[in-house]
Amino acid sequence: MAHASSGWSNESSFRAKLAKLSQSQESIQTLSHWVQFHKAHAAAAAALWADEAVSHQDPQRRLLYIYLANDVMQNSRRKATPCVDAFASVLPRVLPLTHAAATASVRTKIERLLGIWEERAVLTQHQIGELRTVGLKFRPIYVSYIYIHRSIDVYRYLSLSIFLSIYLASYR
Repeated sequence: MAHASSGWSNESSFRAKLAKLSQSQESIQTLSHWVQFHKAHAAAAAALWADEAVSHQDPQRRLLYIYLANDVMQNSRRKATPCVDAFASVLPRVLPLTHAAATASVRTKIERLLGIWEERAVLTQHQIGELRTVGLKFRPIYVSYIYIHRSIDVYRYLSLSIFLSIYLASYR
């Protein structure tokens, strides 16, 4: 699915950089910084990123591209650049395809990223909801403090109830 040429002069350079992207954190961060430097062309970069991501059959390679988008979005969010919205707008095209074709371990990693994006407000609730409606189901990997706190209280209550039942039964 080749995207029509955007007229962006760095399109071929970005395509070559994506092809050379490796799993090292340094490689991901270096290309992420390059994308952020060219923030005026964030929409073109995101569209090209999506085209390249969906063109690969290897789920590990697609995951690598998602890691790049993660780095771009998280760092751009702090700097208030247009990169977050640009990449968020193409995620509904990339994530469901990647998730559906992925192994269980890759799916877990994608679900973990989505939970992080939701927790850190990298994506809005609307954007997270959009990802869910296009068929990407995921379980949040984090558990809120309130949930844990309530669970502990229930456990304590049940433990105390059981203890008292046994204790009182021994005196009957």
